[in-house]
Amino acid sequence: MGSISINEDVFSEIDTKEKAYWLGFLYADGNVSSKGNRIGFHLAYKDVILLERFCDFVDGDRTKIISYDNNKTACYYVYSNKMKTDLAKYNI
Repeated sequence: MGSISINEDVFSEIDTKEKAYWLGFLYADGNVSSKGNRIGFHLAYKDVILLERFCDFVDGDRTKIISYDNNKTACYYVYSNKMKTDLAKYNI
């Protein structure tokens, strides 16, 4: 993957309600690759606003949100070893 700038430290400490919310959302509906450093979501397209909000939360690029199946689903992933390591502290 290319080098996309994000806030890799966003989960280094869960010290705000917003961080706790996204930690829980990742736990419930997210995906953390077991082999790579991919972190994100694949959701129904009707929930694309959540992908946009997560993208903004990690200071990502909204143009990287991808829709599939004629806008039935959408996904957004970031790639970060640091973020994956931080999430592992919370069993994600």
